[in-house]
Amino acid sequence: MVETKETGTCIISIAELSHKFAGTNKNFTPFFKFLNSKSKIIHLSFSACVKSGRLKQKIRKNQSGFGIADALIYLSSKENNSKLVTKDYDFKGLDDVVLLQTESN
Repeated sequence: MVETKETGTCIISIAELSHKFAGTNKNFTPFFKFLNSKSKIIHLSFSACVKSGRLKQKIRKNQSGFGIADALIYLSSKENNSKLVTKDYDFKGLDDVVLLQTESN
């Protein structure tokens, strides 16, 4: 799926992936280099930051795990007229989200 620069990765996702790699004591640098070479890094806009608090509160009513980082990632995707492809079921039911199956589903 990650084969062209038509794929985007929100900068907040980079931080989340870095945290995940750190928790498993795996080297994040090679993965980041691969991701950066195959994907456009999407920076946060002022607008997404302003809207994120309200969106988090709205979605949190139905998805207790939906956090501020999720709101920022989702809003960045919407601003770029993109589909959000994720394994994170906190995004379930949102427009333009493609949920990938995990091994446990």
